[in-house]
Amino acid sequence: MVRKSALSLIISLLFFCLNTRAASFYTGLNYTFAGVVSEDDIYNGAYHWDPGIILGVQFGRLTLDSQIKQLHMKKDYEKDGAQFVIEVDSLFLSSGIRLEVMPFITFNLGVNYQNVDSRYRSINSNKFINGLPDNHYISYYIGGGFAGEVFPNILGRVDINYYRGDQKYGLLTLELALAYKLITF
Repeated sequence: MVRKSALSLIISLLFFCLNTRAASFYTGLNYTFAGVVSEDDIYNGAYHWDPGIILGVQFGRLTLDSQIKQLHMKKDYEKDGAQFVIEVDSLFLSSGIRLEVMPFITFNLGVNYQNVDSRYRSINSNKFINGLPDNHYISYYIGGGFAGEVFPNILGRVDINYYRGDQKYGLLTLELALAYKLITF
């Protein structure tokens, strides 16, 4: 008798949680247009489109969000007649919050880890370049955008974020994402 009442209590609580939609877990893909923002002209303006993975949990108007990306940005650079191709790679992990300020308008804030590796290739000379970033950073990001349900259980978003590296390195990004709600309870 006790087992049946406990089982019915668990089923009714589970049914109640599924109907209230307290939280939704989601995962998906994003595509990021990233550009380097820097005081140093050598790699300032390096850019590229790169894919990534997003995952998170949404509690009503508040979302806890994480991203994993491998960014590969390029720039042509010329100094004293010498031409170079600058390449900046960044393994990118971020975690933060997304707050829905108004319907479909969000504010983003969080922390990020960037492992930045850069190199260059000389096109027409044997000259060298010094001062390229080759470091890792733990810092913050801030931004905003538009987010909402595009189709049932499909979330879409467009964000503009600034990811701070250090005094000489940061990223400005335009991010497009589609995610699927895996489970809602």
